[in-house]
Amino acid sequence: MNILPSKAPDAMPRQLHICLPTRQAWRCLLIDAQGRHLGSPDGFLKVRGFDSEPVDGVFYSAAQALDSRWGFIDTEGQWRVPPQYDDTRNAAPNGMARFRQNGLWGYIRMDGHVLIEARYEEARPFRHGVAAVKLPGKGWRFIDESGAFTGSKEHDELAEMGREGLAWAGKRDWAVKGGRRRIGFVDREGRWVIEPTFGYANPFGDHAVTAATLDHNHYGLIDTRGQWVLEPQRDWRIETFDDDGLASFLVAKGNHERGFINTQGQICIPSGRNVGEHRSCGLARAWTQYYRTDGERMEPAAQLRMASDFRPDARVAIVRLDDVKAHNDQPAQTRNWALLHTDGRIVPMPPHLREPLTDADDRLHPEYLNTPWVTFIDHAGNLVWVDGEFQEQARVHLTPGQASLHTSAGEVWSTTTHDLGSVQPYYMPHTAQVLEHITEVAGVAPLAALLCALIEDRLHQAASGQTLEPLPNPDDDDDHGDDDGYDEDEGDDTEDDDAHATDPDWRSTRRETRRMARLLRAERRLSRHYLGETHSADDHFLTGEWSDHSAQLHDELRQVLTDRYGPPDVLPEWAGWQESYFEPLGWAVPLAQPLPGDDGRLAEHRQLWICLHHASDSGDGDVWWENWLLVAPSVDALALALRARAGQPGVPPAPDEAAAIDLVTRHPEALQALPREHLSSAVIDAALNASAWEVRSVPKRLMTTERYARAIAHNRLAFTQVPHDMLDEEVCLAHVDNSGWRLREVPEHLRTTAVCLRALRRSPSAREHVPPAILQELLDSGEEIPDPAQRAAELKASMENVLARTAELRAHPLIQLYSERPDKPFKRVGHALRLGGWVMKNLVFAKSKEQTEHRGLTGWLESRPVVAVMTNSIVSILAILCHVLVVIDAWQLEGWMVATATGVLFGLAELYWFWRAIFGGTPDIGLGLTALVPALYVLLWVPLYRRIATTYARRLQLKQDASADDQDA
Repeated sequence: MNILPSKAPDAMPRQLHICLPTRQAWRCLLIDAQGRHLGSPDGFLKVRGFDSEPVDGVFYSAAQALDSRWGFIDTEGQWRVPPQYDDTRNAAPNGMARFRQNGLWGYIRMDGHVLIEARYEEARPFRHGVAAVKLPGKGWRFIDESGAFTGSKEHDELAEMGREGLAWAGKRDWAVKGGRRRIGFVDREGRWVIEPTFGYANPFGDHAVTAATLDHNHYGLIDTRGQWVLEPQRDWRIETFDDDGLASFLVAKGNHERGFINTQGQICIPSGRNVGEHRSCGLARAWTQYYRTDGERMEPAAQLRMASDFRPDARVAIVRLDDVKAHNDQPAQTRNWALLHTDGRIVPMPPHLREPLTDADDRLHPEYLNTPWVTFIDHAGNLVWVDGEFQEQARVHLTPGQASLHTSAGEVWSTTTHDLGSVQPYYMPHTAQVLEHITEVAGVAPLAALLCALIEDRLHQAASGQTLEPLPNPDDDDDHGDDDGYDEDEGDDTEDDDAHATDPDWRSTRRETRRMARLLRAERRLSRHYLGETHSADDHFLTGEWSDHSAQLHDELRQVLTDRYGPPDVLPEWAGWQESYFEPLGWAVPLAQPLPGDDGRLAEHRQLWICLHHASDSGDGDVWWENWLLVAPSVDALALALRARAGQPGVPPAPDEAAAIDLVTRHPEALQALPREHLSSAVIDAALNASAWEVRSVPKRLMTTERYARAIAHNRLAFTQVPHDMLDEEVCLAHVDNSGWRLREVPEHLRTTAVCLRALRRSPSAREHVPPAILQELLDSGEEIPDPAQRAAELKASMENVLARTAELRAHPLIQLYSERPDKPFKRVGHALRLGGWVMKNLVFAKSKEQTEHRGLTGWLESRPVVAVMTNSIVSILAILCHVLVVIDAWQLEGWMVATATGVLFGLAELYWFWRAIFGGTPDIGLGLTALVPALYVLLWVPLYRRIATTYARRLQLKQDASADDQDA
């Protein structure tokens, strides 16, 4: 090991945090620039980090001893204030530090002299000569260094004093439910300088401006007088300014984009998705990209899969390099961890290291104050601290019960305790970390043999009529369990009633078969990679890497079982496979003792299946990959055991073929209940003609290439489940017929001209998988084979047209008007009126460009089709309603005969009723006006609108004739 001395310019002690195998924090050690161990031989639980400013010429840090008590240490790791308090915090620039004792806070100097006794319920550090404190049951006030209050006014909330002489303060209005909080700013005496009128505001800190909002929705910037420097922006949320005078802002609506502004309100880094809230080393991170203060993107020297924020002391970021092939000017790179420098330079991780250290929550181990190193673990699980060039600065050797620290000064510390051991990696876990029920891959064979003995014993118990209890499932903590993707009662209650009368046995037989299949099946989860919801976003790169690792484990497990039981079968017929959506590999294992009634003629009667399958799934943001081992009897062995259980051992007599064909024609699912030993091609074809989905109920020994092709075409079998000796052109045609890109899964010798042509017609992307000779043959024959590049160019052009059209639509006045979001009630009303006015002007009252044929009102309506149609609809409905009212009055006045005549003579009868209501005796103004509406509608409006409609129809006919003439020409 070549450990180089630290080249850090300062002499601050480095913090080395040692963790347990589960990555939980255990001890903190201190070493100096020469690599020598400092302080107590047992180390500390926590060290808060040494202040940047000395107190009386000495640097101090709050520290926690192994008994959980707090005190203060110097840069030699020696206790200057013995550990005797519940908590301590680092000293302020004036040398006064906070300590907590018996639940209350006080202030102490680094020589151990208590300046202010512990009497405050809460206390903040001294800033600019004052500190905010809160007495029990009282409000917040400022005190000076002597502990005297600087003013008499109390506040509900109070923050530290800022450089501008203003402190953030909160006032709650308890008359409002929940106590509405308003924010303002006070001076050192607690007097309001900026009245509490803001819904929220950030402290001023070291800048003369800060973010504030009145309604929690619109944020702007105010100065120390409370005046707006930047008017509140719609849907913005602005955070606190950093040391460089930049603050992040979040666009609350849309994609929740984030950017950065300066103290003048100018946008320095434009908003974008996934931009972090904080900057480090002058760089803001957005996933795997970094932006400088001026908004320019830093270009790393490699392609990244994952990236962290920069570490302030080390000035590097931990990144994961992507696996990239050489292309044009892009050099090839392999998947690896690396350190990224602020100038874009990449330093790859050396091969003896495994990955960066993570904490117990699977997050990257943080950087500790005064320690510009990054912690990694090597392949043996030891802790290694490196600088930005991957030069080792310290290493902790971890073995069961022992730990030793090695630096440039040699072995400087060691200890023994049973808790210690090699650290378990997170990003690249060891195989043993993900295995379950076995401790190594080779353990799958003994486990399979154990489960075979268990299932064979239960199979014989079932054949003898014994009651079977469900097997305990140790892996029922997830969604796999016994779920085979099929409801065992599905469809049974929806059949016609006469079927139960004519075929009373097949449903109960199928139901009992499924029930016993569940009882005679043992499953064990062999491995699991699980990526939780809280990590799937930040550690998204693990989805590919863990998927690969899980698939590699599957291959290793398969090899172990192959070495023990021979080559696997791609279509194992274990009891229950018909309803399962898994695609396992299987190994047939003979029973040690034959079942009752086994005449020895059918090998499947005495078979168990060992199955291995790889599964992956996701839900609610989680994603996982698993390998499962399953042991179950064959379908025929289960059927033989059930016959023995029913007192009818052996092979039953063959059923009447005509009756069987009739049964499966009406109920194709009954094929599962018929004796498999006597199934004929006629019965199978009848069932498949009725429902191709029943192809999974056909015994494998009776499958043909045509039946495999039908299963592939209806997605009842995967292409990989077809035995190699059954693959032919018909099966391959069915496979690529679903999607042309599946041509890559077809063996080379079966990529015939017909198969390749079918694939190309389904998907042009299949072209790269077509043998060159066949491709040339198709081109020579005149086949139009689309070029994927041309298709991509056409798609790109189409997308550009869509984007251009979208831009035009966004520039449309109506879209711009609709996209406005007024925040005040009166503005909303005005916006609605303007929107309605635009619609009325440009849609309803839009004037046609064609020349009118009529004058007056008829011509005015003819030039405005929408108004004409709407007016006709309104007037027609009003006339019908008035006509109904007149008919009702006629019934009441003259009887049903007159009412019937009035109803038939629509419009004309209303003339009589209008004359009678106005001039026929006692005037009835209501009836007269009601009758007048239908009369005017029939006599005036209908002829007028008929002329307009006739004009529209004539124009439409002329356009159709002209179009027909153009087509003929």
